[in-house]
Amino acid sequence: KYNSFVNRIFFYFIGYMIRAKEDYIAILQKYMYKTSTILWAIIWGISTTFCVWLSLHTNETKVFENSYGNLFFSIPAAIFGCISIITTCIILYKTLPPLQILQYIGTHTILILAFHLTLAGWIKGITTYVFQLPLTIYIQPWVQVLFTLTIVLSSIPICYLYDKIIKWFINS
Repeated sequence: KYNSFVNRIFFYFIGYMIRAKEDYIAILQKYMYKTSTILWAIIWGISTTFCVWLSLHTNETKVFENSYGNLFFSIPAAIFGCISIITTCIILYKTLPPLQILQYIGTHTILILAFHLTLAGWIKGITTYVFQLPLTIYIQPWVQVLFTLTIVLSSIPICYLYDKIIKWFINS
C-alpha cells in the first residue's frame, strides 16, 4: 500500500539523517544534562498530548496489515510518540538512580526481541489452556501491560542462560 511505503521511507530518511550526522546525538546529550527536569516534563506533556490527540483522529493502525491510517495524522502522531518516548527516558535517567535490572534488560534487548514471540505464545497458551481464560482478555489495556511485563521478566532466565553458555564456550 502507498500508505505504508510513505511511512517507511519517511522514517528511514529520519534514521539515515540522524545516523549520518552524529552531531544530533551529541547535541541531545549536551542539552540533556543542562536542561532541567521540569522543562523535559513540559516537553513530554506537550508531545504526549499531541501524540494522543493525533492518534485519536487517525484511522485504526494495524502494522501487521500495513495499514497506518490517515498519513496527515499518523506521521505526526508517530513523531510526537518518538519525542514522548525519548523525553520519558531522559526524565527517568535524570530522576532515578541506576537500576541494575534495567541495565541487564537493556544489554540483552536483542535476545528479548528474538524470543518475545515464542514467550508470548507460551504465555497465551498457559492462560488459555491451563487457566481457561479467553483470548479476548488480551484486549484490555491493563492485561496488555501485564502481558508485556511478563514477557520481559520471563526472558531474563533466557538471558542468564545465554550469558552462562557464552562464558562456557569462551573458557573451554
